[in-house]
Formats: sequence, structure tokens, C-alpha cells
Amino acid sequence: MGLASASCPAQLHPAAEAPATAASANGIAATNNTQHMKAQQIHSGSTEGSRNAGSDSQGAEQQCRGNGDCNWQTWIVRFAEYKMLSEHKQALKKALAHLQQHWAWLERPNKAALQHPSDFALLSVAPLQLQVLRAALQQVSGFRDMHPDRRIRGLLNWQPEGELAAAFSNVQQQQQHHLALRTQPERLRMQQEPDVGRQLQRSLLADAEQQTKQQPAEQQQQQQQQQHQGPPPAAGSSSGVSPPADADEDADSIWTVSKPPGRLTTKPTIGLDPRNPADREDSLGREELRRSSRRRNLLSSSWQRLFGSSSGAADQQRQQQGQRKLGRSLTAAADAVTVLLEAGKLWDQGYSGKGIKVGVFDTGIREGHPHIRHIKERTNWTHQQSLSDGLGHGSFVAGVIGSQDTTCPGFAPDVELYTFKVFTDDQVSYTSWFLDAFNYAISCKLHVINLSIGGPDFLDAPFVEKVWEVTSNGLIMISAIGNDGPLYGTLNNPADQPDVIGVGGIDNDNNIAAFSSRGMTTWELPAGTGRIKPDVMAYAKDVTGSKITTGCRSLSGTSVASPVVAGAVCLLASTLPEERRWLLNPASMKQALVEGAFRLPQLNMHEQGNGRINLPASQAILANYTPRASLIPPAIHLADCPYMWPHCKQPLYAHALPVVLNATVVNGMANTGYFAGPPVYEGLDEGGKMLHVTFQYSEVLWPWSGYLAVYVQVSPAAEAFSGNATGRITFTITSPGQLGAESKDPQSSKVVVPLSAVIKPTPPREQRIVWDVLHSIKYPPGYVPRDNLDIKSDVLDWHGDHPYTNFHEAYDALRGAGFSVELLASPASCFDPRNYGGYLVLDAEEEWYKEEVAALTSAVKEHGMALVVFAEWYHEESLKQMKFFDDNTRSWWTPITGGSNVPALNELLAPHGVSLGERILQGSTSLGKHTLQVAYGSNIATFPAGGHLHVSHLTDVAGKGAGVPGNYAAFGVAPSGSGKVAVFSDTNCLDSSHNTGPCFEFLVALFQQLLLGKDAGLTPADKLQAAPFKAAGFTAAPQRRADVNFTQYSWVLQHPHACHMSAPCQFRQPPDCPAGDAWKQKHPKAAAGSSAASTGSSGSGDAAQQHEEQPLQEDVSNSQPVEEQQQQAAAKEAEKLQQLADDANKQQQQQQPDKASSSAAGGQGHHAQHFAKEQEQAQQGQRSAFISQAVTLATFICVAGVIGIVVLWSMRSSSNGAGRGKWGRRWGYAQVGRRSPSPLDV
Repeated sequence: MGLASASCPAQLHPAAEAPATAASANGIAATNNTQHMKAQQIHSGSTEGSRNAGSDSQGAEQQCRGNGDCNWQTWIVRFAEYKMLSEHKQALKKALAHLQQHWAWLERPNKAALQHPSDFALLSVAPLQLQVLRAALQQVSGFRDMHPDRRIRGLLNWQPEGELAAAFSNVQQQQQHHLALRTQPERLRMQQEPDVGRQLQRSLLADAEQQTKQQPAEQQQQQQQQQHQGPPPAAGSSSGVSPPADADEDADSIWTVSKPPGRLTTKPTIGLDPRNPADREDSLGREELRRSSRRRNLLSSSWQRLFGSSSGAADQQRQQQGQRKLGRSLTAAADAVTVLLEAGKLWDQGYSGKGIKVGVFDTGIREGHPHIRHIKERTNWTHQQSLSDGLGHGSFVAGVIGSQDTTCPGFAPDVELYTFKVFTDDQVSYTSWFLDAFNYAISCKLHVINLSIGGPDFLDAPFVEKVWEVTSNGLIMISAIGNDGPLYGTLNNPADQPDVIGVGGIDNDNNIAAFSSRGMTTWELPAGTGRIKPDVMAYAKDVTGSKITTGCRSLSGTSVASPVVAGAVCLLASTLPEERRWLLNPASMKQALVEGAFRLPQLNMHEQGNGRINLPASQAILANYTPRASLIPPAIHLADCPYMWPHCKQPLYAHALPVVLNATVVNGMANTGYFAGPPVYEGLDEGGKMLHVTFQYSEVLWPWSGYLAVYVQVSPAAEAFSGNATGRITFTITSPGQLGAESKDPQSSKVVVPLSAVIKPTPPREQRIVWDVLHSIKYPPGYVPRDNLDIKSDVLDWHGDHPYTNFHEAYDALRGAGFSVELLASPASCFDPRNYGGYLVLDAEEEWYKEEVAALTSAVKEHGMALVVFAEWYHEESLKQMKFFDDNTRSWWTPITGGSNVPALNELLAPHGVSLGERILQGSTSLGKHTLQVAYGSNIATFPAGGHLHVSHLTDVAGKGAGVPGNYAAFGVAPSGSGKVAVFSDTNCLDSSHNTGPCFEFLVALFQQLLLGKDAGLTPADKLQAAPFKAAGFTAAPQRRADVNFTQYSWVLQHPHACHMSAPCQFRQPPDCPAGDAWKQKHPKAAAGSSAASTGSSGSGDAAQQHEEQPLQEDVSNSQPVEEQQQQAAAKEAEKLQQLADDANKQQQQQQPDKASSSAAGGQGHHAQHFAKEQEQAQQGQRSAFISQAVTLATFICVAGVIGIVVLWSMRSSSNGAGRGKWGRRWGYAQVGRRSPSPLDV
């Protein structure tokens, strides 16, 4: 371990002036109101303790055998200061002398640990003494905290090269039966594969000996020195801990859960497996690529035929001139990624990455790789005794960044490459390996780091906080956003961190790659909203890169896109002269990439971030760059569709919940910054002055970034207003003097952010729905199992359960039907129910405040609101069966609740006479015209008289031996006071991540019936309950698990009841509404509904009319005869023309007085004359517009009349049915399926 081909100077690298409040001030979670960045210890236990254990651990483990406490685990013990490990070791030995038999020091024979100061140690600890040891460590001077050393597993589903090819082929044959278990409806199935790593590792270690013989003598000597310190155990070796014998019992049961080895990671970020239907791209996408390639070839050949080859010769001459400048010979195919991103424009200027140091954290690279010109240093941080790449992943990534090969050129062929082998060839790594490698990267003073890895666990505190430290030292980190698309809420860490440049993937036609993960970030949930990620997009499909030895290959994935951006960053960095390179830092480079990016049409901000990188534009920004602060997004135009989805789907209106946008502040001045004062909003027009904009923001921006949460609310005085709203947000960021700059004086940067929106009249309450987003528990604080129990490997529910993530299609369906949907991230007691027709609860795993239950009960019974609940399964005994043994933490994982928290939901539903049971239902049910798939939902156990209850033939799969079909209640609608309660047993059909059959139309129909009174067939007379219903065999409601401390996972139980910034300003504690009587009004006036309806088409109009709820109006108009609809449309057009004419007449009448007054006041100067002239020009323009519209309408009527006459003539009939003529055939009335004429016809 720790082999190296060169050495960086030993030096101390503190946390780059990290402020004392850095952990809480990073500013990632807007509106969270909790220290989300606080490292939460998810489970006790860790990885195999014997790994890298020296003589100290061997003696301790021999003594442990006497008392049976041999399940030792590896822990990362962190310190507040950097010291040599010998100092840390002596301090621990002194403080823990009385516990010396229960812990052992683990040696780390690598350069970072042996030659440099370190901020952590590895200890092997006996689990039974863990709490005692933790308490003793609290007394050690400089002790910070301790965390399990997590095992990270790559699991790349692609064909490796070299020594692993044969072994991998054998393993593939053993995996074929697993692929048969995959089913088409499941979009995110990751079935448990055999432990490839352990099988590959056995053959790999044998091949590693042969590799050792072929390496230089210096490296062999280093390996021998490592061996004298003690041979490290093989990867995956255990310290005596193994799952019980019954761990594989009932392997085919839905309750048997298994997690892939190591820290939870998502699908591979490179090399999608073509054998896997879930990973395979659709044939349409492939065909589009082929057609695009053919089009380019045809255009190229046509150009040569028409114009000869002179143009091509000129291009070739220019290219050769640029090549001679660089002393190289680079040519590339027309669709090469370097060509598509116009790297040649920078090459022609003589830039090639010279002087830039880049670190590739991957699987290593061979010595003297022919594609890489400058391999400065290769280091190994694993237990595998090799510096080379036996898998091919690291070689490919390095080639994309800096290859000089003409077939697969990289972006920066003169870059200085440092490779960090942090994954073994069997794709195993540990958090501690990354920590040491990151420390060494800081000592080497790298400029850029590429991480083509990722996973959803952002609470691995040592890893996440070390990334902060790396970037705070000025290193620019680029990371892949993940390959879990097209699902939303699937961003990977560390790419989702604001100090890291997260990269998504597109194809060569600038379409988003299907596999590219989508936003938003989920760190901030449930009380906040996510940030925009990825930062930028790059080409990620069929990109060519280097193979292990020589030659090129083509691969796809976001970890291909990541080195594309890393190479582009190296090339851009080299354009700055040496005396200006002090400007390079994570913030300045992100600003150059983001501000120069090309926004992709038809994609929203959570899909593309800021768009595809644009090298020439980013170069121009860097060339004139001065340190400053900025905001992502730089402008907040809420009506800008589709980019500003979901905000652009719905205009603003009075009496609504605040619209929340979580923006990222980027500070290019220094790694630490502060808001000089609270941000200020200024309205610039009538609509803008009706907005109340409030903020939350980072106390400290570190490293290089922070957050600005923007809350937008409309004044109650605007409940009948229709028009545009324009304003601006202004704030100032201050920072200390930047290292390297000529002046060390404090810096400041003023940021002005345009804000615009569309305001419409307040819709009536029957069109308004509140969507509860507070009562979902996010991953990774606890093990919340998947709602769909067919998914065994991807066992955790980690997509956010939010209308902007995995429920985005349900959100769009409600908006498409004309409902106004507002999100409530505060308790249910923090809004006025008189404004809303419905309250929606989906897949709630959280507890409920008693104040919420009382408030919602009153809202339904007294104010006539409809409470709609989509539940999930819950069965206590089955939950106990779902535990699984995690090789990462060496401990058992147990679900903290079911698919939903049914005991808590029953408390919410109890006042209405409804409760859910412990059945777990599967099958299909018909509700009106809708056929719904029930994929592991709960059953309705009790239901009141007077309600409509649907009992369906379903299967109960709860517990072992279950699966007997029966009749169970899955859906019901019941009156409760003046309101209603609707309950469906399953949420799966609304979850875009893994539904087996969507039910978005059913959701719309349900609200149309409950709120609008439109009969959707959901309450037929034969389903009416004359007496209270009680399910057969039901004796008691499900109970909470007594063996789970739910408080440590629950946001509700950790926070007292309070209304937060996501609530209307009238409900916040304390209220922060502007002064004035208007803001004291919490709901529309009595006539507001009719007023809004009557003024919907008035006002400034054009922008607002785009947001009218047309589907609701169409539902009414579709029931009218066609003639009446045409007459009404004609009448509306006539009224519109008359209105235009009246406006023109008024303008003409006003023109003469205006001219007279202007003439009388001729002595008032040039400004008055100029104003009169502009007004006259504006009036002339309006008259011209009116005439143009009138002519267009008249022309349309004439053309329509002519076409109608022609159609009627062409449809004339004769006695023998002929005579339709060519017009009849053109319009589809003739020659369709006619038989051949017979002699009788003649």
C-alpha cells in the first residue's frame, strides 16, 4: 500500500482558514432550520477491522478471543489539528491505556500518513467497548469525532480489460440467471449480483505478482518495504464477523433484502451494461444518433461534391499550423468530443493545458502510457500491490483529459497528470483511502481533481468534509452527477455539493442522456427545497478514450462527462498567464463555466443545470475576470418555461403559500465570505411592488459558496390583479484579501439579481390544492425501505418523495388539469384552509404534531376541505424480517418504518372514522373507468357509514406464508362534517421512480370529483356504506415499533411545533408581513372568487393568459354542442376586435389634446417635445397592430370559407358512389380499401 513513482514535498495543509462555523455555515440547506451537515452516525459498527492491522491489533485480537468479543470494527478517529501520526498515537495510548485490550492502532503505510501530518487515525475497536472508548476519547486533547470507515464498492457493469477480462467473463456467466429476474415496468431495478469483487480479487492478486516482476526496480523495492511491514489482508476479509447462518433463508421471499457490498452507491457512472434492460438505452435514441451521424456524413460529402476540397484544404492547413505551434499532431473525427466543444479554437492559440496539474482519483494507469505525455506521479492508496490499472476505468478517464493520441485526443495533452489509485481492480475502496489521498493531493498543490464516482450518501461526514477541505485549499473538483436518470432526485455525492462542479451528460445532438441523473438536491428536505444541479452538461455518449495499454475505445456515462469537463477546465486554466493564475479557484472556474454555458432548449434547470459547457465563451470570461460574487441562477424569471420548471408551471397570486427558490451564492473572491447585510428586494413596476420577498442566507460562505433562499409571496391587495411583476434583488458579499492578489485589503462584490413573475387573479378555492411535503423522511439518516417490495437490491427510498423529484409527473398532471398546487413545508397548522379545496398527503413516513391533526380536522369538518391520503404498506412482523446484514458497517440494518408510517397516519385519520390495517395488498382494482395496480399497499380497516368503499379481489402478502387472495378494501371516500376524506392504500402508482402502472389520471379525476363535483364514477350507489365498516379479522390498529428509536430519524420529533419561512408571512413566528391592513387579510374577500373569474382576461394580459386554467374550462365547454362552441368562439373574437377598435378610437381622441397641450407648452424644452413624439409613435404602432390583426382575422375567415366550400364540393356523392375526385382522395374519403371493380360494375 502506498506505492508511488514520485513524491510531493511534505508540508502542513490546514483547512484553508476554515471559519469556526464552517460546518453549519456552508449554506447548503436553505430553510432547513437544522444542522443538516452535522454528521449523523447512521449505524454502529464499520468495516473489517483486520484490514491493514499491524502488530498492535494482532495482540489485542488474540486476547479478545477469551471473552468472545472478536467482532472488531474499523473506525476513523478525527482530530482538530494536523500532527504526525506518531504524536496522535502517543496521545491515544496515554489516554486509553486502561482500555488497551479493547482497541488497536491500525498502521497506514502510505506517503500521506508516513511523511505528512494527518488529521485522523484508524482504530480497530471491540464493539462491546465502543461506548466506553468513545467516552474516553472525549477527554483526549484535540479529539474531534469518530465515524465508521465505510466500504465503497464500484460495481461497474462494463467489460474490463487486461487481466480481469477472463475472470469477468466467468462471473458474467454466473450472473445470467439474475438478469432473468428483471421486469420491464421497474425503472430502477438493481438486482443483487454475485460478489464479483471477491471472485475477481482472488485471480487478480495472483496476476499482481506477475505485474510486480515487470515493474522498475525502484517500485519492486518499495513493494518489498511494504511487505516487511506486514502483508495486508485481502479485500473483503473479515475480522471474525459474518452474518448468521439464516441470513440467506427464504432467499426468494419479498422480505429477504440484500444490499450490494460496501457503502451504498448507485448505478455505474461509466459503461452501461448492454445486457441489462434497465440500463440499455432505447432504440429510438440509438437510431437518432445513427441518423445524426449519417446526416453529418451526407452534408460533408455534398459540400465536397458542390464546392470541391479547397475549404477542407484550408481548414487542414490552419489545423496543421496550430499543430506546429503545439509541437504535436492532433486530428479528430467530426463528432469527437473535442471538436464538438471547439477545443481547437484554444489549441490554435497555443493553449494545451501546459503547467496545469490534474489529479485523477480512479483505478490507476500503466507506467509510460503512450497516450499521456506527462505522467508526473502515480500513487496507490489501496491494499493492492500495483500502481497500474487492471480494469481500464482510470486509463479511459485520464485519456479523455489529456490524451495526445490522434484517434482519441484529450483536451489538454500537455497537462501534468497525477494518478491516485483509490479503487482496486475489483472496484473496492474505503473512506480512509480517500482521506489520505485527498491530504496528499493538497500537499501536491494540484489545480484540478476529477472524481468519476458517486453515491447518494451525503452523510459520510469524513468524506464530505474532506471534500470541503480540498476545495477550500483552492483545488477545483469535478465530479459525475450519476447515472440514475431519467429519474428525478437521483443526484450523486460529491457532485451535489455546491463547492464541486457537478457534471451531467448529453448526447452528440445536445439531448440529455437518458442515464444522466436529474435534480433537485435532497440535502435540504423536508423543510427546505433543493438547489439547482448539475452545474453544467457535457457529452457523455459514445465518447472515445484510452485503453489500458494502447488504442482507443468508446464508452458512455456521466463519468465520461466528468473528465470531459475536467479536461476542458485544464485547457481553460492554461489560458491564464502564470502571473494571473492566482485567480484560479473552484468559484472562479465555476463562474466561467456556468456563465459561458449554452442553455439547452426544452430542458429544465433540474435536468441541465446551467447548460452545456462552451469553451470559447468561458475563455473570454476568464480573460477579463476579476474576483466577484454571483448567484446561480443569475436571474430569477419564474415564468421562463421550460427552464424554470416547476415554478413556471404556475403563476403567482394572492393568498398563496410562498414560492421558494434555493439559489447558490458563488464567491470568487476568497474561500470565506459574508453577507454585508440582509438582501434587499425592490419592485420596479406595479406588479413588482405587490410582491413580498423575504430571504434566508448563509451566515458564512465556505468554502467558496453559500445559499440564498428566496421566498416570494403576493400581497392580498392583488387578489384581482392580472399582469407582470418585475423587481430586483440586491446583496453584497464581503471577503478577506485573496492570496496571490497584489492587494490584501478586504474585498466586496455587489450582486444584482433580476426577478420577474406573472401574477393572476386568485383562483377559487375549488381549484386550489395544498401538497404536504413535510412528512417524508429522506435518505440517508435512516433505513426507510422501498415502497415497491419487488426491488430487493436498491433497498432504500432515497429519491426525496417530493413533487419536484419522484412525484414530478403527479405534480404536472394536476397542473395540466388546471389545479393550482402549492407546497407546504411547514406543519399543517400553518395555512388558512378557507383558501383551499384539497390537502394532499403522499407516502408519509413522518409523525404528525397534535396541532396538525387538530388543524386538519377543523379544516375538513368546519371549512369543507377534502383530505386526500395515499398510503403505503406497514406490517411490523414483516419489517423485522426485512433486516439485512451490511458488510460495510458489519451490522444489521433494520427498517425504521414501513412504506409509510401507518400508525401516525391512523392518528391523522381517526377523527374521521377511518383507519388503515396491516395487510399488504397486491393486485389490481377498478375504480370507475380507472384500473389501478396496487403494488404493496395497506388495507382500509375501518370506515364510517355514509361513505363509499371499494372492496377488491387482492392478495395479502404480509408475513411468511402469506399470499392467499381475498376481498380487501383499498379505496374509499367518506363525508366528514362539511368536508370529505379520501384514502387509497398505495402510492406506488404516483411514484415516477418505480411504479408498475401510473395512475395520474385517477389522481386528477379524484380531485375533480371532490373539489369540482364532476362525477368520475368513484362513488357509485352500490359502494355506499349503510353501516360502519370493519375489516374481517381486524382487532387492533398497527403499532409503532418499540425497538426503534424513531426520534433520531424524525424531523418532527426533533423540532418543536412552529411555522417556518415556507408558511405565509401571517403565520410565521413572529409574523413578518409588510405594514398595512391588506396584509392582515388571510383569505380572499367574499366576492374574490367571482371577481377573479370575471377579470381573468383583463389587465396587461398576454403573459398572464398563458397561465389560465384552460383544461378546467374545456371540461365544461366539451359538454356543449359543436355549433354552440363555434358561436361562442366567434362572439369572443368579435368582442376582442371591438375592444381593439375602442382602444384605438380612445387613443385617436386623446391624440389631439395631447398635441395641443404640447404646442402650448413649446417653451418647456426639448424633453416635452421628445416625450410627445415618442407617444405619437407608440400610438401609431398600436394602430398598425390593430389593422394588422384585423386583416389577419379577415384573411383567415376568407381562407376558411374557401376551404370549406372545396371540402363540401369534394364530398359530393353520385348515384353509384363515385365522383369524389382527387380532392376527396386527398382528404381521405376515397380509395381506402376499395375492392377491384367487377364486370358487373363495368
